[in-house]
Amino acid sequence: MFFIPECEILLNIGTGSNITALASTEAARLWNCKIFYTYSTKYNPSIKGARHKGDIITIEPLLFPIKKTKKKFIKVLKILDNALKRKYIGKNSESNIRFIYKKQLIELLIKKGLLNLQVKHYDPRSLQSSYYMKINQRFLNPLARDLNYIKISEDKRNKKIVITEKGKIILKIFKYLI
Repeated sequence: MFFIPECEILLNIGTGSNITALASTEAARLWNCKIFYTYSTKYNPSIKGARHKGDIITIEPLLFPIKKTKKKFIKVLKILDNALKRKYIGKNSESNIRFIYKKQLIELLIKKGLLNLQVKHYDPRSLQSSYYMKINQRFLNPLARDLNYIKISEDKRNKKIVITEKGKIILKIFKYLI
């Protein structure tokens, strides 16, 4: 058996049965191969001859880590999504980017009981600073940096939080979880 480092192995998970697709996906994970799925825009299984017509589309499906995402992150993502839906209901924004300010998310998470502090603060600035540090450590850094479910703007103040495409897919997958 030869190993050629310049060679890239691609596995098509769109052929065969569901169990074959699952086995191919797991094999790709084990051997660090890329997977792809090909489908046509006009598929008709009841005709004789070529069943696939129209455009042929190839996508690279998401591979999720074996470790399941913690429920608290899904819950925060769902709270964020609901807040965005409420904010933009009936509004036609010029931009497709829908965001919520970090300050608003903090208020929502406090109201839902997901963000609380261990120490009492009498100084309002110290209290606000503690909430900002806590939300970053507990929710935003893992959701943005580790999971890539959200994106946080680079603004100095009034940071905007946006759900990424991956985050939107996760919301669809886990819509009945919480």
